[in-house]
Amino acid sequence: MQQVTYAFKDYIQNGLGADLVRLTGLMAKAEANNLVLCFIEDDVWEHTPESSDNRGWTFYFEETLPVVKSAPRLGLSGFEKTPLPEGEESKFAYRSRLMKSLYRPRQEFQKRVDSHIRNNLSVLLENDYTLIHIRRGDKVKGPWRESQIIPVEKYLQFVKGKGLVFIMTDSPEVIREIEAKVTDYPDIEFLWDKSEIRRDGYSYKLHEFGYSDEEKIDEMVTNMKNLWLMQHASALIGARSSFLFITGELLNGQPGISLENNIRYPTDL
Repeated sequence: MQQVTYAFKDYIQNGLGADLVRLTGLMAKAEANNLVLCFIEDDVWEHTPESSDNRGWTFYFEETLPVVKSAPRLGLSGFEKTPLPEGEESKFAYRSRLMKSLYRPRQEFQKRVDSHIRNNLSVLLENDYTLIHIRRGDKVKGPWRESQIIPVEKYLQFVKGKGLVFIMTDSPEVIREIEAKVTDYPDIEFLWDKSEIRRDGYSYKLHEFGYSDEEKIDEMVTNMKNLWLMQHASALIGARSSFLFITGELLNGQPGISLENNIRYPTDL
């Protein structure tokens, strides 16, 4: 089959979730047209360290798509409307299969994720938990706005009964709001990653101002950790205005509860 390519450097830098959702859409488009989607060798993905000779996908991830020197680009137009292949039960199940085949962190980074969870969040390895993902930062304000601020109470209303609830957010403000609500939910044990550095509005700030190589790697490992937690949660609550939440749903294999869609880009599954 003919090879076609995608290059991160051809487009404005996205967050990790947006890149992953875009890539699975392009994988579906390529498959529908009997093409093989590939990365290019000389790519520049802004999430990678500037000091590295490898600025592409395989700095962080296994070579889950071929990496080639050159081949025609596969355009973005129409990839959201790619028809479902015959035999696939649903668009969600199909995109979930594609995401699981694409998203495979390299072993050195997965080891960092595993170590962090063991040392800081081991209770999540031993118990079922509901995960609430609340995105703020550049997602809800500024030129990259794609959503509105949703009060934390809107998320909490979907938590049923007793149990462990993990709060995942890029915003220190959200943590303060949850802390103020803890006593209103005596049957729920709330947990969040107190060791995480929350770089509120990371994608916009990366594009406008940049981050050090060490900060880029730390942020990627944080995203990998968060996606692992979403993948293994018993239930997900969030909003499909966030592409990281969509990625987490697809890796989990079960649709979560979404409070809203993205106001700028199609996010239907």
